[in-house]
Amino acid sequence: MKEVQRHRVIVEAEGCQLVPSDTGFYYDFFESLSDALCMRILVPPVIVRVPVHIGADRIHTEIDSGVSGAVIWLESGAQIHTWPEVGLVAVDVFSCRFFASEDVIDLVGKTFLPARICAYAPALFWSSTDSNRFYVNLAERRGK
Repeated sequence: MKEVQRHRVIVEAEGCQLVPSDTGFYYDFFESLSDALCMRILVPPVIVRVPVHIGADRIHTEIDSGVSGAVIWLESGAQIHTWPEVGLVAVDVFSCRFFASEDVIDLVGKTFLPARICAYAPALFWSSTDSNRFYVNLAERRGK
């Protein structure tokens, strides 16, 4: 079986002093993230500010502010979601090649000036041949 390597880190920054609504700020963040991780941008960042307007209709959300965005790299991609009213920023980075999680954490810290950062790396460069992996049969779990 061919080995497929994956690396992912989810970073949540709480108590951020800086969570702007300017979409250009997040475009620059994705450019900096791409450079820091040596990722090649395949599709430029797409940034959406909430509330979202589609034509004359306004799409309401429970929390009616914030920015969400994504960038697609040749090596996979990243997403960001923000909740400025509570000072929360969440960044999710996934790649088929290794990157330093610390680089993501450092950039989030320097960019958003949080009081606290929580990082979670659910798959630290595991491959399909790792003996430490475990699998859950979802059909069995649902009783099918």
